[in-house]
Amino acid sequence: MVAGVCYGVVADNLPSASDVVQLYKSKGITGMRIYFPDSNALKALSGSGINLIIDTGNDQLGNLAASASNAAAWVKANIQAYQGLAIKYITVGNEVSGSDTQLILPAMKNVNSALSNTGLGGIKVSTAVQSGVTAGFPPSHGTFSDSGSHMPPIVQYLASTGAPLLANIYPYFSYKGDTTNIASTMPSSPRRTRWCTTTAAARTTRTCSTRSWTPCTPRSRAPGLGMSASWCPRAGGRRPVTRWRPRATRRRTTRT
Repeated sequence: MVAGVCYGVVADNLPSASDVVQLYKSKGITGMRIYFPDSNALKALSGSGINLIIDTGNDQLGNLAASASNAAAWVKANIQAYQGLAIKYITVGNEVSGSDTQLILPAMKNVNSALSNTGLGGIKVSTAVQSGVTAGFPPSHGTFSDSGSHMPPIVQYLASTGAPLLANIYPYFSYKGDTTNIASTMPSSPRRTRWCTTTAAARTTRTCSTRSWTPCTPRSRAPGLGMSASWCPRAGGRRPVTRWRPRATRRRTTRT
């Protein structure tokens, strides 16, 4: 099983990036997501073997969408400049909303071209969405919502490149907003609870694992069904972010 933990830096008195990397390694955490190309983190990760998701940062969307040369400069400064990294995905935009959603696809295309032109085409380019881009209950009725109207061409592009759609899933907030329907899908016994993988180990529509962290809720499967509704069966879904773990697992896992 691939276990990944997001590395957030919005806090005080943080440990150094090198200490964080050592913590990941000591706990057997094999995946990391960073929300911008943090030079300290990228230097510390060199040679670590930790699989990495790098966000471009939403503030870069306009720049990356504007021209291929801008994307090439970004790749040179933030990807090529660092050696010994195991980069799996570059996330172009995180939970983007409003008119900026129209920048996602051109930015993704420009970054993808820049990577291919530098021999780094093995790194997949995607975007990260929140669960609000989908609507429908039960999961078999999942489609993209009005706020996700920009998604069909994006997932069609992902299908053409073989990249997954990254979905930030917050099961507790889904449960809090719909306790009637979601509670009825959750087993009463903790021993019978099924768990979904939190990173790139499984499609959102596949059978859940029994050993990882996040409760398997309808909301966690909806993005994959929304993609199917957009005629993109080859664009798999991945979950880089979750926000709820059951008590039984809290002592066995470590977050930074």
